[in-house]
Amino acid sequence: MSSLLQNSVVRNTLLTVGATTALYKTYQLANFIGLYTRRSLLPRYLSQSPSSWAIVTGASDGIGAGFAQELLASGFNVILHGRNSSKLSDLKSRLQEEYPSRSIDIVVADATDVLKSVSTITDFVKEKGYLLTVLINNIGSVTGLGGPHFTTIETISAAHMDALIDLNARFMLHLTRSLLPLLGQYRHKPSPTTDTDTDSTSPPETTSPHPALIMTISSAASPAALPFLTLYASLKSLASTFSVALGHELALLNRPIESLGILVANVSSAMNKSPTSLFTPSSRQMARAALEKVGCGRREVWGYWAHGVQAAVVFELLGRRVRERMLGKVQLESWRGERREVTGAGEKE
Repeated sequence: MSSLLQNSVVRNTLLTVGATTALYKTYQLANFIGLYTRRSLLPRYLSQSPSSWAIVTGASDGIGAGFAQELLASGFNVILHGRNSSKLSDLKSRLQEEYPSRSIDIVVADATDVLKSVSTITDFVKEKGYLLTVLINNIGSVTGLGGPHFTTIETISAAHMDALIDLNARFMLHLTRSLLPLLGQYRHKPSPTTDTDTDSTSPPETTSPHPALIMTISSAASPAALPFLTLYASLKSLASTFSVALGHELALLNRPIESLGILVANVSSAMNKSPTSLFTPSSRQMARAALEKVGCGRREVWGYWAHGVQAAVVFELLGRRVRERMLGKVQLESWRGERREVTGAGEKE
């Protein structure tokens, strides 16, 4: 009798645990499907009078250019930022042909000269008087402005390390700090009047704040803590934490500004020649997917659904040791392969 009772308790316990686990997994699946099928709230940040502007950093090509296309298609005017004026001008011409009813502007600033470039961009927005409602912190680089893709931390030169820190962290932090007071703010001069008692030198009037968005692009290298991309992964972790903490801070202060972090895995772009596939979207597909997550109620998400599937497998199903062994093997071979290429090129010269 005692044995039967014990077996019954064990069986009921296992059934309860199994049912609870099944319900939790069903809940997770429903949340996942909901996240990637919901309607974007991006139109919340669009104003018609005055018209809204979005700025995209690192917009010359790749995901940045994809963001510019998608924002224009969604009704925003766009400021293209980059350090290559020729590339920006070419992109502006192409986009203006595609979206003739939109306004496109250019601001040239080298992100490795952090404080000067941030001052240039901030002064540009102020002088133009644009209603800036969207900031896309897109700029970032694995290689800086040159150098190897994969490297060990002790072999990175001081100059290369500083360039990576500037491009992936300092520029984003300082630009967000500088533009935050301008987001959603529109300043206009009072209407002309013939009243001699009116002070013609009175300051511009400021309308009530318009809702605004800060989107910060991070990388799969961050949660994966990829070796041989140690510095880059660390800097993208900083970007993720900054975006999440900023979002929480703005919510506590009741500021109408959404801060959303977007995690990105493999994307076909000018820098990454991988062909597009189920798990490798084009730059524009990636940008569109990211913008579709606006207003999802989360601080940070995987922008593209297939990247979310990959993340679920790697970070939830695989144990830490298995994950590190698998990713470590891939990274080690990539590092060795790049070294062989560099060595071979050096011998040919």
